[in-house]
Amino acid sequence: MHYVRKGMGEPLVLIHGFLGTHRMFEKVIDTLAKTFDVIAIDLPGHGKSPVSKDIQTVYDYAKEIVAFLQALDIDKATWIGHSLGGYIVYAATDRYSQHLTSAAAVYSTPEADDSVTKRQRAISIQKIQKNGIAAFSEERIPSYFADDANPEDVRFATELAKETSVGGAIRAIGAMRDRPDQTEVLSGVQLPFFILRGTKDQWDGNFHIAKPSKFVRFAETNTSHMGMLDNPTEFIEVLQEFLKGT
Repeated sequence: MHYVRKGMGEPLVLIHGFLGTHRMFEKVIDTLAKTFDVIAIDLPGHGKSPVSKDIQTVYDYAKEIVAFLQALDIDKATWIGHSLGGYIVYAATDRYSQHLTSAAAVYSTPEADDSVTKRQRAISIQKIQKNGIAAFSEERIPSYFADDANPEDVRFATELAKETSVGGAIRAIGAMRDRPDQTEVLSGVQLPFFILRGTKDQWDGNFHIAKPSKFVRFAETNTSHMGMLDNPTEFIEVLQEFLKGT
């Protein structure tokens, strides 16, 4: 698994979303590296990481990350996941919590896909198979941003998305489509857990957790689904506020 590592301190893992790479955190990684040993990965089939034949579910991604970290002699770390990366963090919290110091899901719903979203996932797979990743990236990535987004941020994210392999994208879509509802996990979580929403997020901004554990904290940024690019200053401020309390 390809990764970039910066800084010193307690280990902190950055997990990007669907059609992303570790570079999605480019605007915030140096600040985090002032106080943490930051490991930013490329998920299997994304960026410079090859597709893994073992990936079918969000739990498989979590398992691979645990094994990857253990190969670096890291048994326990803070995990921060964006979008798909957040789904993986929820899965790790459910099944591999002994390897988490604390966790954060940014712009990432704990709810499962509804029937409409599942059908949209199937359409996405068909588009990728027919037209390729580049065309799909050009269509999909702008929708992750708000209408007032910086065109350079949209261009940057789109170019990173094109680094995703067809196999990696299809496996990721399948894992997102089939992931379970994790709201119950958040009702019983026993480690510091942070959920960050974007007020302009059209993808994962609207969800409800009936009875979150006392360990779960919430915050918002006035951003889209891509808050770490939209407004890295606001993003890092709210994230560091959580990290200071863990």
